[in-house]
Amino acid sequence: MPQYQFPLAMRKLIAELAKLPTIGEKSATRLAYHLINSKKANTKELADALLEAKELVHLCPICFGITDEEICPICSNKSRDASILCIVEKPADLIAIEKSNSFYGLYHVLHGLWSPLRGIGPEETKIADLINRIKRNFSVQNCDLSSKTQSQQEIPTKINELI
Repeated sequence: MPQYQFPLAMRKLIAELAKLPTIGEKSATRLAYHLINSKKANTKELADALLEAKELVHLCPICFGITDEEICPICSNKSRDASILCIVEKPADLIAIEKSNSFYGLYHVLHGLWSPLRGIGPEETKIADLINRIKRNFSVQNCDLSSKTQSQQEIPTKINELI
């Protein structure tokens, strides 16, 4: 006797949700079940929000943070200290630092850290863009990497050598 399976539409939803980072099949199944049991209006609002974010949100061409404007509010803010550049791994790191209200310089988001052991080389990050940005902008006097990984401390040293 064949084993019961979810309907095809449910299986497709689970498969798509499971493609998200940190979401395995069990979590995807729970999320799918929740969505199926939610009010149609709530599910439509989620679908609309996903489409709107995908359509409007993009990387800032200067710092590679995320924005829905041509240039992000941080890069377009002339009162920020352009001589200090904070290098972060991901946009969430930038947001965390901004919430502290203690940094008034500019940022550069790498979208990953160079990690040969994990198969991440410089071409998978925005390191080349960072180096080009520093070479073009002679007002940068100091770069700091905001990272929990101690082994990444050689990056700001090498970058500061370029300045």
